[in-house]
Amino acid sequence: CVFCLQESLGHVNINLVDVVNNGRINEKYHLINSRNGKLQLEIKWNTV
Repeated sequence: CVFCLQESLGHVNINLVDVVNNGRINEKYHLINSRNGKLQLEIKWNTV
């Protein structure tokens, strides 16, 4: 499995209220518990 890692690279905390209120986020996050890991994340919120 390509995405099955045996160790964590770090983590991020994302406030989903911001996603719901704004309809989307497109941000760069520094990984917590990582020396220099970064994550670019885009989330869009659509109601159906």
